[in-house]
Amino acid sequence: MSRPNIYTALALVAGCLTGSVAAGLAIPEARAAASPTRWEHLCAADLPSEAMNQIGADGWEMVGVASNVRGWLQGTSTTFVYCFKRVAR
Repeated sequence: MSRPNIYTALALVAGCLTGSVAAGLAIPEARAAASPTRWEHLCAADLPSEAMNQIGADGWEMVGVASNVRGWLQGTSTTFVYCFKRVAR
C-alpha cells in the first residue's frame, strides 16, 4: 500500500471507531431512564362549543373528529364524534 492509501485507511478506521463510540453517547442518561408518556383518552358525540371549551380548559387536546351520516333514506342526520387526549393523571 502506498502512503496516501495507508493514511486514508487509518482515517476511515478511526472515523468508524469514533462514530460507534459517539453513537453510544447520543442518548442522555436522564432521558434514557424516563418511562414513556401515558395518555388518557375521551371521545364524545355532538358536543356544543361551550363543552369543548371546558374540555380544553381541563387539559384535553383534540386529536380527531369523525362524522357519521345516518338515516340517508329518511333524510340525513350527521353525528360528529370528537376525540381528545391528555397526559394521564
